[in-house]
Amino acid sequence: MTQSPLKGIILSEKAAFLGIKNVYSFYVDDSSNKHTIADAIKAKYGVTPSKINIVRIATRRTRNARNRTIVLRGCKKALVTLPVGSTIEFV
Repeated sequence: MTQSPLKGIILSEKAAFLGIKNVYSFYVDDSSNKHTIADAIKAKYGVTPSKINIVRIATRRTRNARNRTIVLRGCKKALVTLPVGSTIEFV
């Protein structure tokens, strides 16, 4: 059995505003592509996405309160657009 490329749902203010437009945001595996993401959405939620956009978030360095350098690892996220009238329920 293969592992799902979906790592988690992005629940933020920006993602909530996109949800009004029927666009849902997910963290996905770095090796996943649009086809594997579409198959995972269909298998998990029973909805076929109409459009998928993939965005890579770059690795960056920042400093903490003790002025030490921290590396924030990059990731990949998918913006999944569903057909009109379809929704995904998060429980």
